[in-house]
Amino acid sequence: MNLWMMEDQGWIGVKNKDLTKKVVASLRIHGGETRFRRAKKREDTPREALQKAKDRVGRPDMANLDLSIPGDFDVTSTKLGVMTQALLYQGILEQKKKSDR
Repeated sequence: MNLWMMEDQGWIGVKNKDLTKKVVASLRIHGGETRFRRAKKREDTPREALQKAKDRVGRPDMANLDLSIPGDFDVTSTKLGVMTQALLYQGILEQKKKSDR
């Protein structure tokens, strides 16, 4: 799924959507063209890379991440033309998970 599709669908079903939205907003604030590409040489196997990521999540400096996004760069709406009944239902379920009774 590409960035435009994630935004059009209102970030429904996107893992780590808060962090992804923050990165996208930061890149847009920076301006200019940004491209990503895969590294040609992998030093770690995917399993080792996953373990390193899991180890970093528990660090104290990761607990204080500022994930706020300036209003001009926060895309929160969905486009009706790309929505399906299944995707809308998934969005409803995500919203219900947030509100604890």
